[in-house]
Amino acid sequence: MKMKTIGVVALIFGVIAVAGVFLEWIYVPLSDTSVTGWDIFDERINDSWLDYIPLASVILGALCFVIGILSLASRGPNLASGFLLLIFGIACLVLPIYMYYDMLSFIVTDYGYTWSEVLDMYQPGIGGYLEIVSGFVLFIFGILGLTVKE
Repeated sequence: MKMKTIGVVALIFGVIAVAGVFLEWIYVPLSDTSVTGWDIFDERINDSWLDYIPLASVILGALCFVIGILSLASRGPNLASGFLLLIFGIACLVLPIYMYYDMLSFIVTDYGYTWSEVLDMYQPGIGGYLEIVSGFVLFIFGILGLTVKE
């Protein structure tokens, strides 16, 4: 695996991570409404630090984009790029999952719904899935970036 390939992947999935924030993260079928990641940040829906996860996702995606540019411009292997992609990929993967779980567990514990009822009422949207997929791919390519020998 060449560092240039890792750079291209970081560019592409950095953009996907940023774009995912502006797409639907939660869909409520009963009222046919959806909430984007940016809506969660902008309106402070949770009234906690969880509201900043979409902003963190934008920042992490932009940093991955920058790492991709730097990887394409570098002449040799760069272990720092691989390590940063690994860390940022884990964050992009875990943070949206944790936020979704925390929001749903609040509804289950405070309002007495069962998990299956809550999962029917609040479904994950495409933006959340894009965050998770981009985080996973960045994590994998971060590991590969640590093994590059050009």
